[in-house]
Amino acid sequence: MGQRKVTITADDRSPEINIVTWIMMVSMIFAVLTKIISNPRATSWMMSHDNILMFSAMIVAIGQSICVTVQTHDGGLGKRMDSLSQDELDVYQKAGFASQMLYVLALLIAKGTTTYLIATFSYTQLTRTLVRGLGILTTCWGLVAIFAVAFQCPVPNTWQLLSAGCFNRPIFWDVIGAFDMVTDLGLAVLPMIIMWDVQIAWSRKIPVMCAFFSRALVMPLTALRLVFIHNTADNPDVTFAAGHSVTIATQITLNMAIILSCLPFLKTFMEQIQSTVFTPDVHMAATTAGVYGPGGSYGMESLGPSGKSGGNSAAKSAKSGKKSANGSGRWYQERGIPVGTTFATVVGNDADRRSSGGSEAMIIRQTTTFAVVSEQAR
Repeated sequence: MGQRKVTITADDRSPEINIVTWIMMVSMIFAVLTKIISNPRATSWMMSHDNILMFSAMIVAIGQSICVTVQTHDGGLGKRMDSLSQDELDVYQKAGFASQMLYVLALLIAKGTTTYLIATFSYTQLTRTLVRGLGILTTCWGLVAIFAVAFQCPVPNTWQLLSAGCFNRPIFWDVIGAFDMVTDLGLAVLPMIIMWDVQIAWSRKIPVMCAFFSRALVMPLTALRLVFIHNTADNPDVTFAAGHSVTIATQITLNMAIILSCLPFLKTFMEQIQSTVFTPDVHMAATTAGVYGPGGSYGMESLGPSGKSGGNSAAKSAKSGKKSANGSGRWYQERGIPVGTTFATVVGNDADRRSSGGSEAMIIRQTTTFAVVSEQAR
């Protein structure tokens, strides 16, 4: 059977776009699956909010990559515009329209995943307010950007990106890109603010801070994409010159944004976070298998509607423990936790500071009341 020969020529650069698109997509999928498989408990990973968000971002990004592949294969992306038929131009515009929508949506979900993680270890009212504000800003940016992309060209054929009357493309993407970089900066800097006041050795702070600050690497990629959009704005050969450089920059930016969003969730960094920032949002289980439990994983549980831990007081925690004892370990079994596990639920004034047994490895910044529930294995 003869094989199709892929050739890059002076008039056809579509293979370059496909190569970059698929390399970046596969790298992104590998990063997301590594994040999902390596950290959570095997029995409950599908119920983890951050896993659901990250998996959703991966699916949307895969859809965006497929749209770009359709553009190159059937729409003439990377080829000279004067060599394309009207049918090919229609496919180019429809697939391009869909890819732009999915591009913004995937970025929004990836940012939401990082915001969710930051919220789990925000231990002061100020940082919680900042995280909430950043989350609102990011959500508003994403929804407005998706709406703007959807109606960037006159109705009813808003997908006709080559038609007259569409938004000025450089200005349009400048506005979206500017807010994109602002939110990325917030996601990179806010964890620095939170970790700065945690009184532990810098050798433990720096890895966590670097993992979050790596998000800032997306900003120059976004800026480079905007530069390509400006440089090719006046080029009439949209499918060749503009399509080639802008599309490659877009694929790299999108997939790197998702890959870097996975970095703080890796087990190495989660171990640092759990051992240094002990808040009501992160419930630590001390078992014979270590800090990650028998499955070698971490667990973050969602908060109640009031933003406080599921038990607002030591009484509630004790009550929960009593139920588990009376229910023959059912409370533990429902959560996949072996009987004999000891929990420490921490609540209290933000201003209080206590050390964990005087150890520099873990400083508890928010503690006044401890409720310890223990059940001996039969």
